[in-house]
Amino acid sequence: MYRIMIIEDDAVFGEVLKRKLEERGHRVSLFHSVKEMDEPGNYDIILLDLMLPYMDGFEILKEIRKEHAIPVIIISALTDLQNKLKGFDRGADDFLTKPFDMEELLARIEALMRRVGKGRVINLGEYRLLKDSGIIVGPDGREYELQNNELRLLERLLMDRGKFVSKEELARHIWGEELPQNYDNAIRVYIVRLRNILGKDAIKSKKRAGYMLDV
Repeated sequence: MYRIMIIEDDAVFGEVLKRKLEERGHRVSLFHSVKEMDEPGNYDIILLDLMLPYMDGFEILKEIRKEHAIPVIIISALTDLQNKLKGFDRGADDFLTKPFDMEELLARIEALMRRVGKGRVINLGEYRLLKDSGIIVGPDGREYELQNNELRLLERLLMDRGKFVSKEELARHIWGEELPQNYDNAIRVYIVRLRNILGKDAIKSKKRAGYMLDV
């Protein structure tokens, strides 16, 4: 999953796009203008419309490129070549014309993430997570297959790597709104399993704060 920022002034289109990306497991934030947008460095990739209030997408992209190399896909109804060339000149990594197929957008996101080393293989210190298969590969080549709930817990910790995530947040990512009884005991079991693979210091714990991935 990736942390995705959408900058889109069409509220209906933006919400639909956000929901579809979240259904695929991504963590998505939607902003409607430069006045609302978050710090770009908090995200893995940006989906940027061009026709925006206060500052258009070209200028926003120009500002982003002053400090960040984060991948940016322009999503726009503007189809002429000049706008596409201007977008690439400002530093866009890709240009997708509205309306577009969701599967095409997902494929382009994945291609860009592979290009910058954030694709389906995720580094965990000396270990590597193969997301598609749920396998962790150790520095000696040994493979550890994660159970589904262990993988989902690790995915949630990856969303906020370096920050503490509460047990309840972890549980909701695994089971949804209907939490099982004694879910905290189950989470402790999954944490022990992951620590046995990655090392006891790979996942920190703090009372009332939860757990933090620290690799």
